[in-house]
Amino acid sequence: MTAAPEPFASPGVLWAMVEDGFHVGSRDGEFLGYIDRRSDDEFLACDMFSREIGVFADLPSAMQVVTDGPSAPLETAQ
Repeated sequence: MTAAPEPFASPGVLWAMVEDGFHVGSRDGEFLGYIDRRSDDEFLACDMFSREIGVFADLPSAMQVVTDGPSAPLETAQ
């Protein structure tokens, strides 16, 4: 497992790339959710309960929504 590049700063949040295209996020040791790169180079973001949050055109956008948690507005890449 390797640390993913941080696309934005959020206190206590750590993103790790578990395998190519699959990232998991945590804040202060608590699981936030994950992001899976789809074959069409879009990023599927899921919350801590594996519920889909949305599909995004880039990794930083998906990471931000997972980091923001359930109160984040649900936006889908166009």
